Amino acid sequence: MVRLSKDRPDVIDAKLAYGLINDRAALLNNYTKAGYDPYDFYALGLSPNFHLNYKYLISLDGMNAAWGRVPWIMFSNSLLIKDDSTKE
Repeated sequence: MVRLSKDRPDVIDAKLAYGLINDRAALLNNYTKAGYDPYDFYALGLSPNFHLNYKYLISLDGMNAAWGRVPWIMFSNSLLIKDDSTKE
């Protein structure tokens, strides 16, 4: 999603949330090797009010508690896009 956002900003606007220090270093290294500026992939923490400006909101499992986003997205006027998950 994030690479698509960088390559096709007209299609998607996606960024990563900051995770654990070790994982962040590995991700930055992978993006650098792929020829990307790794800092283009990270976003500062943004409030849910900011996210409500978008038609589609994506909730993916990862390092943070993604389940916390789902309820308020479902009560917004945005469409929730959710990946298959083994998490409940």
